Amino acid sequence: MGRYLETLCRYRQGLLCLQRGDYRLAVQAFSQAIAGLESNDVFHFHLGLAQSQLGAWPEAGRAFARALELNPRSADSAYGLALALDAQGEDQRAEQMYRQTRALAGAHRSPLSPQLLRLAEAVGSRPPAQNLQPLLSRLS
Repeated sequence: MGRYLETLCRYRQGLLCLQRGDYRLAVQAFSQAIAGLESNDVFHFHLGLAQSQLGAWPEAGRAFARALELNPRSADSAYGLALALDAQGEDQRAEQMYRQTRALAGAHRSPLSPQLLRLAEAVGSRPPAQNLQPLLSRLS
């Protein structure tokens, strides 16, 4: 099997693991997919999702930041990074990313991932996440 196909298979495996809640295996599969195709922002985004489910917020933040670097128009990646920063108590940077999420989501009229919205509920009670929720509800 070609390297590209193998990379896609690893990514698909990661998605399946993520869906069934096997976050450690999801992290491994997404990491392997990224090793095969580092420039895919979606791979990094899903890696961040899996890491955040494990409570590995610094790692999730790096994955979301890389996804956003690769695709600066991604409201999902901006929101994931905001949540990671929020979970680490980096309030000012998190607030900045929440604002960026709001701008990106509005500009591109793209709904945010339902997985991210559930993650926001888990992260919490910080005011920026709560203030953003009404806007996100209208967009999805």
